[in-house]
Amino acid sequence: MAIRTRFFSLLLLILTIGAGAGRPTSHEFFAALTGATSSEDQSALMKIIDSGRLSELQCPNFSAYQAPVRNFYESMGRGLVWLRDAELTSQARGLIALLETADKKGLNPEDYDGPKWAARVQTLGKNSEYGLIGFDLALTVSAMRYASDLHLGRVDPRQVGVNYDVDAKKINLAEFLKRNVVDASDVAAAFQQLEPTFPEYLQTEKALQAYEEQAEDGDANKPLTNKIDRLELALERWRWIPFGSAQPVIVVNIPEFQLRAYDEEYNPVMTMRVLDGKANGKNDTPSFGGRMQSVIFRPYWNVPASIERAELLPRIAGNPGYIASHAYEVVDAHGRVAGGDVVSGLRSGRLGIRQRPGPHNALGLVKFSFPNEYDVYMHDTPMVKLFSKERRDLTHGCIRVQKPEELAEWVLRFNSGWDSDQIHAAMEGSRTIPVNLVHPFPVFIVYMTATADENGEAHFFDDIYGRDEALRRALAQRKACSG
Repeated sequence: MAIRTRFFSLLLLILTIGAGAGRPTSHEFFAALTGATSSEDQSALMKIIDSGRLSELQCPNFSAYQAPVRNFYESMGRGLVWLRDAELTSQARGLIALLETADKKGLNPEDYDGPKWAARVQTLGKNSEYGLIGFDLALTVSAMRYASDLHLGRVDPRQVGVNYDVDAKKINLAEFLKRNVVDASDVAAAFQQLEPTFPEYLQTEKALQAYEEQAEDGDANKPLTNKIDRLELALERWRWIPFGSAQPVIVVNIPEFQLRAYDEEYNPVMTMRVLDGKANGKNDTPSFGGRMQSVIFRPYWNVPASIERAELLPRIAGNPGYIASHAYEVVDAHGRVAGGDVVSGLRSGRLGIRQRPGPHNALGLVKFSFPNEYDVYMHDTPMVKLFSKERRDLTHGCIRVQKPEELAEWVLRFNSGWDSDQIHAAMEGSRTIPVNLVHPFPVFIVYMTATADENGEAHFFDDIYGRDEALRRALAQRKACSG
């Protein structure tokens, strides 16, 4: 009966064309050809969408995707998209294959009804018209859930205290499916466009698949479950990052104590050790994104109030000569040096402490500024011996770099007049010299306890701040059924 209805709908449209009624829109022709063209069918489809629930789904509540689902079907003439006379389109088959194997991307196939699709396909020919509508709609909702998770991650990073501009990454899901998937010759390639092109993400994905293949082989002398879990968490975190268009970028991985610089094509061009915040619950280095804006040679160190109160004030109160012996200055709110009994002014907050530039300055001879709400930056350090330690969570939260002169040369390569000789002269000179970058670029402070290199070898690091466990809890509490 359903096939007969579609046949007559198509025949009527063809006769209308012959009668000179004008060329039909592509949506009208598509709707007549694919089904759900009767007003009853269209009404049933839109009624389900308006309810935001579909009982066939593993997670029936799709309210979070209600608007893009409605826009998608409206743009497709309110017809079935993934079926032709109760048969799957090639795109639908490719899409189902992706949903069933979502674990290869570090995702959970159950979130996209992965285990249910085989049985649904088997019973397609036995479905009523309403059942066909439900099947088509279930595939659309699952596709949108998969696309969103693949592109943005499953958890909003702000939920676990990570400050990235995720809104900058959001896409129009209805347009994505319509323009990239409905008529795609390669559905997998279409969805691959949603994934980061960053090399470490791609390398981590390959490492995950290799570990999963080992796990399927049943080789249990190796602790694969934990490693697979950590690789999956790394993929989730890479998806959060708004890399944007191809441009230079610096990435600091906190648990690895490592900095990497990449050129415009994301080729790694520099790597070095770093020191980052102590794992004491007070000095953790945050995960966030910023833009490298300037380099300051021979900087002053304006001592944060928390360090001043907890560490310096007790020493100054007990030793009046402590300020001068450590090249500190006590200054007022206008930066003017204060004298006399300064302890009361420091205790009240009326005065502050800064350290004069020089080789003994806590920031070393150069500071790299990428303004952010945490007042975290990168800098040199006179304590170079600390870089030989295996575990390097040793700072108050800022990032100390092992090769500051090399990093300055790379950061300033587009600023004329700043070659290696001039950089060295500025660092060894007598003046504080701020230099604004001609081309600011992104900096991302990330937290990956698993990475993979270009040879496909995975590397694992201690969860020094306990953030893996926090993310696991967020993923476990995630309610896909809420959308």
